[in-house]
Amino acid sequence: MEGVLSPDVPAWVCYLVVLVVGVLVAVGTVRRELGGLPQYWGYPTTWSVFVVLVIVPPALYWLLDFSGAVYDTSLIGALLVAFGYRHDGRAGAEAFFLAGMTRAMHRLAEQAHGAFPVTIYYAFKQSESDGGGGTASTGWETFLDAVIR
Repeated sequence: MEGVLSPDVPAWVCYLVVLVVGVLVAVGTVRRELGGLPQYWGYPTTWSVFVVLVIVPPALYWLLDFSGAVYDTSLIGALLVAFGYRHDGRAGAEAFFLAGMTRAMHRLAEQAHGAFPVTIYYAFKQSESDGGGGTASTGWETFLDAVIR
C-alpha cells in the first residue's frame, strides 16, 4: 500500500493539483508565446504544444512518486513539479530566485538589529559538472549573489 497514499493527502489529490496547475501554466505559456497570432487556439500545433505542456508535469510527478522521491512531501512536491515550467527554463528560474532572494535579504537587513550579528543558514544539495572536471553549485552562487546585492 506504500506509495498509494501520501502522508499529507491522498495521492490522487496531488496528481489533480499537478494536472490543474499544469493546465494553468500551459495556457499562460501558450498565450504568452502565441498571443500575437490571430485565433492561435485554432492551429493544431498550438494544441500539440499545449498537450505536451500539460502532460509533462504529471508524468514527471508520477516518475518521482513511483521512485519514492516525493513520498514524504507529496503535496509540496506536487506544487514544485507543477510550477517547474513556469519560469521559462533555467535562466528564468534563476532570475526569479535571485530577485526573490535579494528582496528577502534586503528585508532581513532592514529588520536586523545593529548590535547583533545575523546568521543565515542555507542548505543546497544540487551540484553540477562545471565542464573542467570539477563541480559547481549554481544555486549556491546565485544565493551568494543575492546576499551581496
